[in-house]
Amino acid sequence: MKSKLKVLLTILSIVVMTFMYSIVSYADELTTTDSEEKVANLSIGTVEIEDIKDNKEVKVPVKIENIESLCSGTIVIDCGGLEFVGLEDKNDKFTIEGAQNQDDGKVTVSFSGSKGVNGDIDLFSIKFKMPEEVENDKSFVLIIDEATSLATVQTASVKYTVTSGEVKVKKGNASKFNKSLILAIVLGAAALLLFIIMIKVAFSKKTSGAKKSIIVIILLLMTVAAGIACYKIVKEEVVISTKTTMDENEASIIAKYRYETLLNIADGSYLDFEKDGDGFKIYEFDGSNYAKIENYSESVEKAVTNEFKSDFLKVCGIIEKNGSQYMKLENIGRDKDVSYVNSSIKALEFSDNEIKAEVSSVYSNYAENKTNTLKQSFVLKKSGDDWKASEFTLPY
Repeated sequence: MKSKLKVLLTILSIVVMTFMYSIVSYADELTTTDSEEKVANLSIGTVEIEDIKDNKEVKVPVKIENIESLCSGTIVIDCGGLEFVGLEDKNDKFTIEGAQNQDDGKVTVSFSGSKGVNGDIDLFSIKFKMPEEVENDKSFVLIIDEATSLATVQTASVKYTVTSGEVKVKKGNASKFNKSLILAIVLGAAALLLFIIMIKVAFSKKTSGAKKSIIVIILLLMTVAAGIACYKIVKEEVVISTKTTMDENEASIIAKYRYETLLNIADGSYLDFEKDGDGFKIYEFDGSNYAKIENYSESVEKAVTNEFKSDFLKVCGIIEKNGSQYMKLENIGRDKDVSYVNSSIKALEFSDNEIKAEVSSVYSNYAENKTNTLKQSFVLKKSGDDWKASEFTLPY
């Protein structure tokens, strides 16, 4: 009887221990999932304006989402060539100050609060003065600099993702082109009307032969002059609208912004995944676990050209199955190479349709106490309103 009781107690102990181990493992999994799910996102808004007027100002919102106990921070924004005016719509839960760094065109905004704030927070709006003249379909890219830092009540350094913003000018100086085109049409119509009147006079029975010859010569000269005038007016405006409108600084900013976007897609930061409870819904293909991407067309499709897409998907660990796209689970939130420090980008060649840039990535050689630099090519092509990558290499 005692031996049976011992066996029963042993079995019961094993069951209890197994149950407790399962609970601990499940709780740990939930904690890991929650930590992955609750990465904060610091973002600058995108603003579209239709027409530019002299001294017009534009406000762009800056906010942070999915944050816990935010108490202070320093946000550094590259203004993309715009002139900083000031801050508006400040959050009353923080003391916020802003200052323009004249040397590198960046704004540093520091803020602090007496207690932690949770959730999605509209921090402030940053106001810029627009240039007096802006070309058609011009974009000013606003980038959150790597010098930015956030702090919460619990920690002095918060892990977060960033979303850069833009100020897009949809029409720019199109009105100037329209006015010139209208002027050309009016001149052409007036010349045509005068041409018809003089023809009637020339072929009137009351007009002598000598006068007819003079009128014909005048008509020919008027026609040539009107044609040249209209041609020059239209040609001048067409040249203005088709020439390269960006400089090296703007091309480099666009390249940096798109490069940052590709890095965030590659580790899943800019992707939305199908959920199953508190975590991702898992799919298994060829022995590996994947998560289904729900915003593929808004992220990947807008980031890379069709020719480069298959290579980029391999870099990201993304596959396509039955019309849907899935990312390998181990690539979501992937860790950078421990030796990787940072990357800087410089535009080498650029036009309104293509930017060829050089990426210089710095790596630490801890064994020899020095750094190494690897240079890679990065190419963007304009497709509609989007700059898409046609050549890109992950730096880690």
